Amino acid sequence: MKNTRFSIIICIAGIILFGVTGAYAQETGACCTPDFTCIDDINVEDCESLGGIYQGDGSNCATVTCTAPTGACCTPELTCIDDINAVDCESSGGIYQGDGSNCATVTCTAPTGACCTPELTCIDDVTNAYCQSQGGSYQGDGSNCATVTCDVCDCRPGDANDDGVANVGDVVYIIAYVFKGGPAPQPYELCSGDPNADCGGGVGDAVYLIGYVFKGGPPPCSCEDWVTACGMPIH
Repeated sequence: MKNTRFSIIICIAGIILFGVTGAYAQETGACCTPDFTCIDDINVEDCESLGGIYQGDGSNCATVTCTAPTGACCTPELTCIDDINAVDCESSGGIYQGDGSNCATVTCTAPTGACCTPELTCIDDVTNAYCQSQGGSYQGDGSNCATVTCDVCDCRPGDANDDGVANVGDVVYIIAYVFKGGPAPQPYELCSGDPNADCGGGVGDAVYLIGYVFKGGPPPCSCEDWVTACGMPIH
């Protein structure tokens, strides 16, 4: 009799447990991930934890197409392209205008800022391209001459890692930049890594520094000499 009661209790518990778990079982469906691949048989919480977009209970990848949203793209030439996704726009150097945007309502204009000229004067409201065409140093989008000082030559040619001195560390830094895709010389990609003032960065600058550090060769040029040869340093 006791065994019969125990069996009944176990049976009832199993029915209750099955009912509870069945009631709370989560539905699954297809999930479009941030890289636009599709995953089947996943619940909404797990999909969203991956940064994906859940396609609905019972959906599956056989009937789902995961595509990137598109919009307008302003190219570096300030022309507008429609129906392009953000990744393709930005990989071509453009500025994506947002999902669903279109060229009918978009105006592609270049941002402007302050420009320090080779004469160390400041010009407001010019584009980066114009500033560089004049041999100037663009001070950043939205900058203005009220807060910019152009009378200081703050580049140290040869001090590629911006630690205040040109030495063997800068040789290593330039070699890593040229051959291994390391970070660019700082704070000016060209001037800071160009001790020989040839107005171009490369292995020749590392060789020049090696001659200076280890063989008593000529020191890196001064900022003033670099500006005379190459124009104002550009970030």
